[in-house]
Order: sequence, then C-alpha cells, then structure tokens
Amino acid sequence: MLVGLMGIGGGGPTDTDRLKKEIRKAEADKKYSPLHKDVCTIQTETTCDLRDLWLNYNESHLLHRILDHADHYQAHLPPRHGEGKVKLLEIGIQSGGSTRAWRQWFGDRLMYVGIDVEPGCKRSESLAEDLHVEIGSQLDEKFLLSVCSKYGPFDVIIDDGAHRPEMIIKSLATLFPGNECMYEKGLYVIEDMQTMVMPKYAKAPRDMYDIVGEAFWSMHWHWAYVTKLTGLSAANYTDGQRKGLMQHPIYKNHVRALHAYDSITFIVRGNSTKPLEIHRGKDGIAYGKGHPMAQRVAGQAGRGELHAHQLAESGR
Repeated sequence: MLVGLMGIGGGGPTDTDRLKKEIRKAEADKKYSPLHKDVCTIQTETTCDLRDLWLNYNESHLLHRILDHADHYQAHLPPRHGEGKVKLLEIGIQSGGSTRAWRQWFGDRLMYVGIDVEPGCKRSESLAEDLHVEIGSQLDEKFLLSVCSKYGPFDVIIDDGAHRPEMIIKSLATLFPGNECMYEKGLYVIEDMQTMVMPKYAKAPRDMYDIVGEAFWSMHWHWAYVTKLTGLSAANYTDGQRKGLMQHPIYKNHVRALHAYDSITFIVRGNSTKPLEIHRGKDGIAYGKGHPMAQRVAGQAGRGELHAHQLAESGR
C-alpha cells in the first residue's frame, strides 16, 4: 500500500517523527479545516471526522495511511448517511486495515469489495458485514470485468495497488470508461502518486502525472472546432498534428471534475458538456494588441530574438 513512509525512496525516521507530531497536534487542538467542520455538522456518529477515525483506529488489522488524505477523502466521498448502499471497490488491501476503517466510516451503508494478488488478504472478508474480497491482478482485464459483473457498478473505486503507472493505466482503462463498472457520478481515486519521483516505480515522473494531465485535457475536447476549409479540428493534440475531433481513448467525455493533491488524485466521473458562455451589456472593447493571435505573433518574435541571442552567445 503506502510507499514513502515505509522507507522506500527516501522514507525513514523523519517520517515517523512527522507522523507523531501530526498525531499530537491533532489530539491537542483538533484544528481541522473549516470545510470538514461543515461536513461534520450533518454527521451523527461518535466521530464525524475521518482524521479522528484514523487516529483512533484500534482494530487488529494494520491501518497504514497518509494522514492528510483523510481530509481529502472526507471532502469528496459520498455522504456517510443516506438511502441505498455506497459500493466501494479497493484495489490493493494488503493487511486489511483500510477495509475495517471504511466499514467503521460508512457502517451498514457500505458494500465493500477489495481485490489483491495475495491470497492471505482473503482474511479481511466478512460477508455478514457485506465486505467481499476477490483474489486477482489489477492487470487482468477479464478478472476486473468479472468483479464489475458480480458486484458493480461502483460509486467509488480506489487504486491503492502496485503504484506503477502502467498498472494504474491498465486498471483505469478497464474500469473507468464503461457504466458496467462505475456509476455515472462515481469517484475514481488514485493513491500514492508520490511514486512518480521514485525510479523503482516510474521511469519518468511524467509517466505518472500524465495520467492526471490527460484527464484534465479530456475535459476540454469539446472546445475544439472543425474548420470549413479542411474539415479537420483546430485542436492541438499531443503529437502536434491536426486531426478530426477526438475524445480521449480512456476518459472519453466522462471526466466531470478533477481534484489533485499531494500524492492523491480524485477523478469525478460524469458526462462532460461544454460550459455555456454568456455576453451581457454592449459597451465592450474590441481585441487589438491583446488579441490571442497578436500575442502569438509577438511571442514568436520574442523566441526568435532569444534564439539569435543564444546563437551569438555560442559563437563567442
């Protein structure tokens, strides 16, 4: 599950000291963000703060989390109380502490499915509590789709698996696009993205952050337009070529919102439609030097001057 705090890629005693300091601070003053205080007002359990729950977790199955993630989860997860089940799929359950913590948080409203390649993880299954464990790989498309067929679609999918970009992308490509695996307004979470700076996990940082960047790009495909002259899109694509209107092969037009934090990303699924532009009033100032095309020409001239300067410097 977690990587940095285990001493891989630069963890160690300093992380432990920091965690102890966080715990002391949280227990001493409980100064959480105003957002979570607002959320707490609608809760009715003994604790209405996920950070509190993690700090006071006392079951036997090891819980290993990045404490700050509790705030982000609480901001984006479905409400703890309401009608119907919250169906949550978690990739990578390891010791099972997160299974128990999600059960504590959602209570009887939770229908949980955890998947892992380690057969021993089956110990976290508790059918009486609607906690299910399936053994298989996040790289196995057939296995993932069978889980969707048996339990889905899901409200929340959490990838806390191998933390390697190629494995994250494989699972994302299987689980995100179709309604058989995710509800229209579902939430897809990718944890431990700090592995982008760890060579053991990612060959280059962009292998990881492109997952987030391309999700953001996918939200904007409908801003492209087709020229009457060529019938091709005036959109920029990653290879710099002009093509017809394109949707992202994985995200398509299903990214409604994107929330990125240190080492964790939340992708809100939903139909992405072009926002409505409005104009009010008549007294406007027409584009002149500030027109984007004028700025582009000025920028190209600036780059030409910089290039000439660089050539002059290299000839010295």
